[in-house]
Amino acid sequence: PNKDSSSDAWDLGHEELAERLLHELLCVPKTTLSKPYISAICKALSAIPISPLATTALKRLRVLGERVRDSGKLDKPAAKDISTFLAAVKLLDQDPNTQLADEELQALVR
Repeated sequence: PNKDSSSDAWDLGHEELAERLLHELLCVPKTTLSKPYISAICKALSAIPISPLATTALKRLRVLGERVRDSGKLDKPAAKDISTFLAAVKLLDQDPNTQLADEELQALVR
């Protein structure tokens, strides 16, 4: 988009894409062949812009990101990229102590 015509377009984040990529990381099996794929997704996640206005999405991203981080599927560089992503999400969350509602949390883990 042309920045002069709509500066708001540059402020939009890609929370849905980030959430789908995190789900993909949770679903992909850990194999030798999947290692480059996992690393590429983690690298992309660390570069995706996220909007601070998407408060519920930030909380979902944090929960999913922590599950990916703790999954045991990541090598050192991928783990660093996920840590960078999680740090950015935490910084954007204006109320990091508030958790997702139980219903939302259950919907995420399906």
